[in-house]
Amino acid sequence: MAVAPVIDFKLLGIKELEAKFRKLPLRLQKKILRPSLRAGGKSVQQAVKAAVPKDTGRLRRGIQLKAMKRSRSRMGVFVSTKGREFFGIDADSKWYYPAIIEYGYVRHGITYPARSYLRSTVERLRPTVLKRLGADIRSKLTAVAKQL
Repeated sequence: MAVAPVIDFKLLGIKELEAKFRKLPLRLQKKILRPSLRAGGKSVQQAVKAAVPKDTGRLRRGIQLKAMKRSRSRMGVFVSTKGREFFGIDADSKWYYPAIIEYGYVRHGITYPARSYLRSTVERLRPTVLKRLGADIRSKLTAVAKQL
């Protein structure tokens, strides 16, 4: 299965904002960060769905936004495709339809070109999403600071 690109997020390198954010209790950090990450991921998901080549529409319906498995040092969301069972692909099959569309393939000497929908959309939206995340976190951080 193809691995989607990851948006690396470190509060956009704004030192003073990052320092203020880190001083907050963990509970408040999560309260600020979770909805912002979800909103940014939702916009990427919608753009990926719009970029998917449409045959039957099943691939478009199979694009999902999932929360990353959380740990003490990591929190996030990612856009991916649903599993093989959603697409009706046998578990032992070497073919995976979303990957075929994303990367292309060669069969019997015929090359079927890639029709990238996931990687190209994530790369195109990366700067916009990071700016939006930074602005959203800044506004929420300001609101929390006013309440304290």
